[in-house]
Amino acid sequence: FPYTTLFRSEHMLVPSILKVSASDYAFIEGTLNRFMENGFEIELLGDREIALRSVPMGSADKASDMFMEILSDLKRDNPAKTDVWYSLIQTTACKAAIRAGDIITKEQAESLIEKLTRLDDPYHCAHGRPTFFCISRRDFEKNFKRIV
Repeated sequence: FPYTTLFRSEHMLVPSILKVSASDYAFIEGTLNRFMENGFEIELLGDREIALRSVPMGSADKASDMFMEILSDLKRDNPAKTDVWYSLIQTTACKAAIRAGDIITKEQAESLIEKLTRLDDPYHCAHGRPTFFCISRRDFEKNFKRIV
């Protein structure tokens, strides 16, 4: 794998084959190296089909949907060329994140908390949304109908 990546990638056991529009195919083809630098191994198959062979670590189980959302975001927003790939990194991280309803182990939860404590700004995600918040004891008790 000849490219230096910013992300650790995970190789997919079975590549995800995607049929894309002609404009998406041209966009991917023109920026293939940048996708690879950001943790994606993509093979152009022709006839507007691509194979996702590797994706950023932690996103293989939702690779197709995540990739299509990222592609759409990149084409729609199209910030300054240097910002496009920073946006890709942010979006990839968000799409690969644990979501409401996802089940994780105690060890995974503890690992996430430990990693959060090492960040420069553990209070916000890359898009500026809060990562946690405080609830007063009064509000907590109110939510559990301990007080009215």
